[in-house]
Amino acid sequence: MVFLSTKNNWWYNKKFFNKVKKYFKINNEIINITLLKKIEFENIIDYKNNNSKNFYCIIETPNLCNLMTNNINFYFSDIFRQKLFNNLIDINIKRNIIISIHIRRGDVIETNSRRYSNDNVYINILNNIIKSNKLDNNYEIHLFSEKKFNGNIELYKIFKNINIHLEKENGFNNLENVFNDLLFMINSDYLICSKSSFSYFPALLNLNGKIYHNNKFWINPLKHFNIYDDITGELI
Repeated sequence: MVFLSTKNNWWYNKKFFNKVKKYFKINNEIINITLLKKIEFENIIDYKNNNSKNFYCIIETPNLCNLMTNNINFYFSDIFRQKLFNNLIDINIKRNIIISIHIRRGDVIETNSRRYSNDNVYINILNNIIKSNKLDNNYEIHLFSEKKFNGNIELYKIFKNINIHLEKENGFNNLENVFNDLLFMINSDYLICSKSSFSYFPALLNLNGKIYHNNKFWINPLKHFNIYDDITGELI
């Protein structure tokens, strides 16, 4: 099993590994974190035939994001994705039309222009999706964010059939819903990404949905992503 990470992140968290064991059906195994082996992302290919049950590694590289997007079909082939999905536990998502939106807040405040996008940007994208695709009553909106929203969550309640999913604690200290949130976004018909890898990663694995990518996000979009303006929310 390979874990992707950046330095000083939360991947060494015991709660996280317990969730990994649950969602990837790793039974009766103790993951010895001290034995995890560090490899560079570009060297994953060297381990593709390693079938050891005790093989776990964390990958840390400062250039991970762009390296991955530039070679996405190599690292995330259809075979890999299907194997990943086959190992995941089942969750019941379908079936109205699902619009998922991730809004990075919590530690992100309005003065942090590198990560913050205004609530009106997301509301505009939602309105455009509903209007341009002539969605009637057969859709659900699922908004994913942190408990400390740093914005006006009430603004989003103008949409009917909206479900707001907020983590119980800020950041990833509480991992109760983190994998369900990712799976939901992966299986969504429409996915609106913020300037965050938490929505970017499921966008890479979403095979059939329409992806909306912020034009100010520093990680490259895939060719089929729809690009929206960070100031207006209009498609570019």
